[in-house]
Parts: sequence; C-alpha cells; structure tokens
Amino acid sequence: MNSTIAYSVVENVLLVCAGDDTPTDEEFSQMVQTIKDLHSSVTGILILAGTKRPTSKQRSEMTAVLQSRALGLALISESRLARGAITAIGWFVQGVKSYRESEILQALSYLKADPSHTERIISKLRELQASLALDQTA
Repeated sequence: MNSTIAYSVVENVLLVCAGDDTPTDEEFSQMVQTIKDLHSSVTGILILAGTKRPTSKQRSEMTAVLQSRALGLALISESRLARGAITAIGWFVQGVKSYRESEILQALSYLKADPSHTERIISKLRELQASLALDQTA
C-alpha cells in the first residue's frame, strides 16, 4: 500500500502533504507522534491537503496534539470540506487557519516562516507531492 501522508521539516515549519486517500489510523498516528516529538524550534505546520479529509478519530487526535503544543497550523486546500474540517478544529485550538492553494505565501507568513526560505519550502512541498504521486500544485 502506498503512503497517504509525507512530511518533512524545513527550518521552523513541518511540511505535511496528504494524498488523495484517507490516511490509515496507523499512518496518521505516526505523523501525530512526529508532531509530539518536534524540536521546540518548529513553530508551525503547513498541510497541503489531498482530496480526502481525515476521519473524526484522526481529527480528534490532531486537535489533542495541537492543544498540547503551541504550534500554528495552516492548511492549504481547494476543498471546502478540508477547509471546513480545519475550521472545526479551530473552534477548539487557537492558531489554526485554512488557505487556498494560491495563498501559499500568506500561509507561510501566518506560520512566521522566514521569507528567505520560501523557495526551499515550496521545493520540498513539490518533492513530498511527487513522493505521493500527486499533481504538483504548490
């Protein structure tokens, strides 16, 4: 089975690309554990969402980890459902916001990413997308 999530840290931002299938609970839990284990220098998470949203259990798991760490989260998606799921998480956790794909620079600014790292971050997002065999939209 192919991975449905790929992630990597670039400077102070954890980049997460989600594929076009709902992540397995195991894969999602591994990502959540990675978030728990992040070095304190990581201050934000940028998620490039696929076409499927996480399950309610997975959203609860993400909400819990975000409540336990002071991390900003920016979701990039054209899907109203995905942006709606982030809005719902935002009811319980501060620092969570969604953006359209054309607003990636605003999302990086929201996460306080150093503008000098923008090109590197976008390049890494493309790499992560390619590893999931997604259309390259970033």
